[in-house]
Amino acid sequence: MPPELDRLLDWSTLAHEPGSYVDAALTDSHSDLLFSVATADRAHAGERVAIYLLCEHQSSEDRHLLLRTLGYQVRIWERFLRDHPAGPLPAIISLVVCHVPGGWAEPRSFHELVAPLPATHPGLARLVPQFSVLVEDLSHLTDDELHAISIDAFARVALWFLRDGRDPGRLVAGLDGWITALAAVLQADDGMYAFLQLVRYASLVLSDEDFEVFRGTLSRRLPETEDDMASHYETTLQRGRAEGRAEGRAEMLRRLLALKFSTIDPTYHARIETASSDQLDRYAERVLSAATIADVFEP
Repeated sequence: MPPELDRLLDWSTLAHEPGSYVDAALTDSHSDLLFSVATADRAHAGERVAIYLLCEHQSSEDRHLLLRTLGYQVRIWERFLRDHPAGPLPAIISLVVCHVPGGWAEPRSFHELVAPLPATHPGLARLVPQFSVLVEDLSHLTDDELHAISIDAFARVALWFLRDGRDPGRLVAGLDGWITALAAVLQADDGMYAFLQLVRYASLVLSDEDFEVFRGTLSRRLPETEDDMASHYETTLQRGRAEGRAEGRAEMLRRLLALKFSTIDPTYHARIETASSDQLDRYAERVLSAATIADVFEP
């Protein structure tokens, strides 16, 4: 948070707010977290601010992120009013954790989406909604800067994985610099479980060859993890990798169908969700020659 916001908020009061505000159509590719926190300054002591954390896990930029964020804010306020019909609306601070290759270059304020630009026309700016989002751009953070963030070891390692996950060579090459943090993950009460979740993520984003190098380095530098990794790899990791690859096939099929047929009936979404890997491959092969979307899903 910027220093002035950090001073405004009493972080000891931070509380998770249940619920999701993502459009049903986006739930497969977007997630959201909502927290509330009380203000710390005496003039507004005890007032709560809604901090909306939107974590974007996508490989490309989204020019209309601000429009979607505005929709999330409206839903948060509508739900708030159902429980507090007489109260003022809480302030919402939107934070985007971004790991787009090359960094975030899209608009950070809503007015940048509007033409003509409101600020250039007297009287227009005050009639157009305006807000900005905070962007935590992982792609521009060095290892030293990630290590310096005041969060626990698991979270720091997770940010490193997000930053380098689409560059397998960089992820494998950087492992030695993160051994100390990974060792710290193991020291927590649920350390081995957390450690194995990180290893599972690596198994999903790395090729078989790169993952073996990655796993071998972990076994050599953190020998106490070798037996647990071997056992976990034979069960959860292999199953998780198969599931991850099947989801990749499903997402590619959705994109092909959307490109050719524009809209996809919910019935076909359900067929994709329950299809085996072989079925997904067969459906994808049919897209090129299918005259209708029904042809793709013929038995």
